[in-house]
Amino acid sequence: MLGSLIEENKKAPEKTVIYFSRSRSLFIIIFCVLLICFGIYVFFKINYFLALALFIGAAIGIHRNLKLYKDQRPQLIISDKGITNNKGKFRSWSGIKNEEIVPKANYHHDRSGNYLTYYYHNRIEKMSIDELDIGIGKLNYLLRIYRKRSQKS
Repeated sequence: MLGSLIEENKKAPEKTVIYFSRSRSLFIIIFCVLLICFGIYVFFKINYFLALALFIGAAIGIHRNLKLYKDQRPQLIISDKGITNNKGKFRSWSGIKNEEIVPKANYHHDRSGNYLTYYYHNRIEKMSIDELDIGIGKLNYLLRIYRKRSQKS
């Protein structure tokens, strides 16, 4: 039943373009500005070194998230023809196998979070999706819809 629902779903657009989440980046920037304000209080009342650590952490957070906030390039494009990643590389559905969203724990200094992984011509490719403006459930749903559409045509 779910397969027919996905296959017959006409509400999904011809292609879905996914960008960085601007609201998430803005929230983190605001949090970092508040962290700087708290760092000023810590500087005068508690400890200089702790304040310095807060300033450095907040500055790194602001810098990183300002870059993400300003980035208007599509990070992921999904259609019934295939997937285009953030580097502009197109992967057709005929070469993609086992696409799924995989949570990854932080081992050996890797980045933890959720990743879109798939095999393309027997090589695994993965892309972090935590900073994108789409949820895991919706992305999984769209992957299944576009996969079914590609098999249908």
